[in-house]
Amino acid sequence: NNGYDYFASNISNYPDTDEIFEYEEFLDAYTAGMKVDGYFTPYLNDNMPPDWQLTNAAGILQLLFNNSTIPFIWIDIDPNTNWSQNKTINQQVLQSMINASYDNPDLLYNDTTSGVSIPIGIRSSYNAWDRIFGLNYVQLDATGLKLPLWWIRWNGKQDLGNDPDWKDFGGWTKGDIIMHQYAGNVQNTQCNLKNLNYNFYLN
Repeated sequence: NNGYDYFASNISNYPDTDEIFEYEEFLDAYTAGMKVDGYFTPYLNDNMPPDWQLTNAAGILQLLFNNSTIPFIWIDIDPNTNWSQNKTINQQVLQSMINASYDNPDLLYNDTTSGVSIPIGIRSSYNAWDRIFGLNYVQLDATGLKLPLWWIRWNGKQDLGNDPDWKDFGGWTKGDIIMHQYAGNVQNTQCNLKNLNYNFYLN
């Protein structure tokens, strides 16, 4: 793993788009002993309801991990995908996904203590959240708690949001950051991979 201990893969797999889940890389990282998470980008399509998109992603991971505890799934808030111009509609889409992550009988993995069927968080930047949902829109989980935040800001700083780069949004404050994506589209000759994103988090 060339000194790296974390790998996150896009687990989206939508028809008529470029979003294809490269599961071989995902399993290779897991086999190498790296911590692995999945993330997926919501795609507005009448034939793919938001709740189905989340449970489909989780179902793919369950198959890969033999129906045991699935890795964390981050909902990727990407302004370059086909979100609505109507922020209220976008908020409803996200809410539907959050609801699907709790007490879901379609998934074999269920935490009977917390009711969580799919462990989820939000992957977003300040500007993406503002554009898609509105800066002050707060999305809580089914228990009323803030969702974990994977903050995107390519500032080259391996930290969790030291001032002045951090600005509050979506109800999150600096102390809520779980992981910081500090660099993107990096060429890595050691791993023979291109367009890697680098992240910082505390073990």
